[in-house]
Amino acid sequence: MYLVEGHPLCLHCYSLRQEMLQRQIDSSARMINYLHDMFDDIAGLPPSPRPRLEVGTPVTVRTGPMTLNNVTVKDSVVGAINQGQIHRLDVAMDNVRAGGDAGLAEVLKVLTQTVVDAPDLAAGPKNEAVEHLSYVAEQAQVPNEQRSRAVGKTVLIALERLLNASASVAALWSVAKPVIEKVFS
Repeated sequence: MYLVEGHPLCLHCYSLRQEMLQRQIDSSARMINYLHDMFDDIAGLPPSPRPRLEVGTPVTVRTGPMTLNNVTVKDSVVGAINQGQIHRLDVAMDNVRAGGDAGLAEVLKVLTQTVVDAPDLAAGPKNEAVEHLSYVAEQAQVPNEQRSRAVGKTVLIALERLLNASASVAALWSVAKPVIEKVFS
């Protein structure tokens, strides 16, 4: 517990308060920089060499469920997998669907969701599988003649090894494999 102005706060509430305070400080620093620039402009002076207040880039840490168009990441999986890869995969699935291959997009969606939710896949293999699926989806966006077939087949072999190690994903992989292999044939 943290005592703030006489009120006890839990860790979550305290971190929300700290984040809010940091955003207020950054906003004030931006306003001070703006006012300095306005003073120089109104006075007809060139931009001043005085140092500007540094404003950091806000860092957003997702702690709750993350739902994209195709994949939902929730509970303990949120911090265990690479969310950037999930986002890239989600965008690639949308592009595959928009490119006219809704069947492949649906197979990738169901397979990805099953991998993300698989209780018998550790974080490392889960991340690898998501990276491999992301590569497949990105290659599916590329025109057929420009796809990296040799690399794609190697990725599929590694993906199959990872997914067959999970009882909860192996059955789905046997159905999804023929659809996904068409990307590199």
